[in-house]
Amino acid sequence: MSVGGMRVDKNSALRKGLKGATVGLATERGGYIDTVTETVKKILNGEEVEDYVAPEVPVETKDWMTTFLLCLFCGGLGVHRCYVGKIGTGILFLLTAGVFGIGVIVDLIKIATGKFTDKYGNVIVKDT
Repeated sequence: MSVGGMRVDKNSALRKGLKGATVGLATERGGYIDTVTETVKKILNGEEVEDYVAPEVPVETKDWMTTFLLCLFCGGLGVHRCYVGKIGTGILFLLTAGVFGIGVIVDLIKIATGKFTDKYGNVIVKDT
């Protein structure tokens, strides 16, 4: 098994010790990696893990007015889609003039009604 290109199984360098590193330190790291690996396996299998708290992911929200104005004035270029992180569809809009203008109108309506989302699925809402 490898993580980030580094072996983490029982025969790995972390278990055996690295040149210049103590074997005790390598054993401690190996034990920690085993614990983390088992916890991750349980979480992925849907098993209950005690003392596990999912990390909170910081949410970067995009400005509603900026998104709306970019769509209104540069919608055919897909700039508003790139702004919210949807690079692929932004390039599609650029190559097809906003999917022949219909996509820009749909996006304007979605932005105005609060249904437009960024690449993470967060709704772009108007600040009150």
